[in-house]
Amino acid sequence: MVDNEQVRSGVERLDSSLMPSSFPDKLKLYFLRSNTDLRDAKSIAQQALQDATQALADAKEAKLLAEAAQELAQDAYDEARNALDRANVAKEIADEAIDQVAIERNRNDTQDQEIAQLQQDVQSGSQDVTELQNQVNQNTTDIGDLNTGLTSLGNNVTDLRTTVASQGNTIASQGTTLANLGTTVSNQGTAITDIDQHTIKNNVTAIQNMGGPLNMATELRINNTKVIGPRQTGWAAATGSALLTAFNADQGYNVSATYVAEDLSQVRFGLIAARQRIKALEDAMRGHGLIN
Repeated sequence: MVDNEQVRSGVERLDSSLMPSSFPDKLKLYFLRSNTDLRDAKSIAQQALQDATQALADAKEAKLLAEAAQELAQDAYDEARNALDRANVAKEIADEAIDQVAIERNRNDTQDQEIAQLQQDVQSGSQDVTELQNQVNQNTTDIGDLNTGLTSLGNNVTDLRTTVASQGNTIASQGTTLANLGTTVSNQGTAITDIDQHTIKNNVTAIQNMGGPLNMATELRINNTKVIGPRQTGWAAATGSALLTAFNADQGYNVSATYVAEDLSQVRFGLIAARQRIKALEDAMRGHGLIN
């Protein structure tokens, strides 16, 4: 260390304690060994400080220049990259142009062939036009003949219209007659339907239904056997109750050798039941119109 060292330098002694504390040790040692006069040390230090400041400024400027150079280099790289991309695009456009030129050449060849074919078609079309002109002339003659025929047909159509009008009047009259006949047929159909519903058909085995009553002059026969005849009159209507419920027709009654009131009562009730059943049958026959 150079602290506390003292060196003789001309008139005044230079001590490290007199140097600024910010001086590096190497700078302090330099002043001590060079026997620098104290009066010159300040100017030397100031010059060194200026040199250091200038060096720092130069270093900063160099750094800025380096950064600017780096940016320029990056820009140059980007520009070169863009130029390469544009060159690639230009190459693609050139390739497409070359392909398009080839296509156009092929198209021109095709168009030349088509033009030659069109020229042939025009020549053939000229011949067709001549033939069509001849056909038109012939058609004109035919049209004249057709006009003459149409005039004659027009006269015939006029005559036919007159005939058709006359026939139309006749048809209208016949239509009215047919309408009247249709009404008559409809009425007769209704009458036939009514007769069919109220008539017994012969040789029909199925059940026949009638919408109204059946009137017979004498009797009703089944298989030529009389089953119902004319109504019998002169029957006086019975009075009392009619027995419609079930009863035992085979029921027997006790008959004792001597008079027994109970036996007689049983016979009495049986006789009443029989008379009530007879009245029920009479009511049924009267209800069906067989007796009166």
